[in-house]
Amino acid sequence: VQDRLQAQEEARQAKEEERQRAKEEREKERAVKSVASSLTGTVGRKIGQTVGGAFGSFGKTLGGSLGARKINESLADVIARSAQDGRYQHIHAYGQYGKWFPDLLKEKGADLEKATNLDIREYINDMPVCLAAADLVIARAGAITLSEIQVKGKPSILIPSPNVAENHQYHNAMSLVKQEAAVMIEEKDLTPEKLTEEIDKLASDPQRLAAYAENAQRMAIADAAKRIYSVMIEVLSAQKSQKA
Repeated sequence: VQDRLQAQEEARQAKEEERQRAKEEREKERAVKSVASSLTGTVGRKIGQTVGGAFGSFGKTLGGSLGARKINESLADVIARSAQDGRYQHIHAYGQYGKWFPDLLKEKGADLEKATNLDIREYINDMPVCLAAADLVIARAGAITLSEIQVKGKPSILIPSPNVAENHQYHNAMSLVKQEAAVMIEEKDLTPEKLTEEIDKLASDPQRLAAYAENAQRMAIADAAKRIYSVMIEVLSAQKSQKA
């Protein structure tokens, strides 16, 4: 009976995985259309044409729900530059404690009302949509963030938080760096010039971006639920054997 139940569950899991893959493809297509429609003019059309294919200079940046002051400060220059020259499209979440960030951009010459290539917000509520649309992700290196980056196959610039137990975000980021799936900048080395340089280097090298994306997705563990279920079945089977 147990074998039959396990076989049925495995068949169900296989169907669910196939359904999930199809759902992700539909979500990615909707994401591109959604982000493109949220930005007007030629910028929006450019995103719609290039996301999911060749590099479209579309980036997503976040520093956690509370925000990260040094990341915000370091990104301000490149975002303000894009407001003026339209080089990149940005979705940037500045976080709960970063409400001063839009004013900083204005001080640097960015007109947020006219810069249709910028989406500057406190928090990203539609993360699956934004992540699917992004060509490059700039973020901290928490475990869940990296898992999402890997499953979606996104190249990234990772800035580990130094204020975590045993510096674990550094080691998280290094796991991607060693597989040539990401660039890491430690916060102690983070400057506006350094971050802008790394963004420009990646943006000008679509082959490298594509390789990083492929390597990141290769690292993904997309069947965690199935693995947990298998362990549960093994434990239950062992317990029944002991009782027998």
